[in-house]
Formats: sequence, C-alpha cells, structure tokens
Amino acid sequence: MTRGTTPVISLRLPFSADALSDFYITFSQNRTVLFEKTKNDCEIEDNIIKFRLTQEDTLRLKSDITVEFQIRAVAVSGDRIASDIMQTTANRILKDGEI
Repeated sequence: MTRGTTPVISLRLPFSADALSDFYITFSQNRTVLFEKTKNDCEIEDNIIKFRLTQEDTLRLKSDITVEFQIRAVAVSGDRIASDIMQTTANRILKDGEI
C-alpha cells in the first residue's frame, strides 16, 4: 500500500464471518499499535471482510518498514481467536500530508 492513499483491504477467512460476533483488525509497526479497525468499520460478505483505510491511517505508517496486522475475534460460541500476523509494506510518497 502507499502512504496517503485510501486502499480497500479484503481479507478472506477460512470460514463464514457470521461465526464472529465481534472482531478487531490491528495495524502496527515496530511493535507499536498505530490504528485499529472494528467490525463496525467493515463490510462482510460470506467469508470476506472488506474495509477502507483513511488517509490519516496510511499517513501514520512509516515507509519501507514492515507493517504488521492481525485479526482478533470473539466467535459466536464465545471462543477468542486470532489470525497469524500478516505483513506488508507502506510505499513512500514525495509530499507528505492529506490531499
């Protein structure tokens, strides 16, 4: 992803998202949490969770440093679950700030 943009992220679960009563998607760099998306921020279709990052979100990311993100959830059954930690990078931009 590129800093200062508003990308739509799609995450495919290995099961129906209806099995989750609540979830959080946490983004961090250098082991510091930068922002989080909640179930209310997302669109859910079957086993796909979609959400948009804001310019503010992506401008918080430092370029060329690994961005980690993870889904933690409460299942309808009451179980607490977490995905593996996923990684991406944030590409640099020439001029900082919102447009």
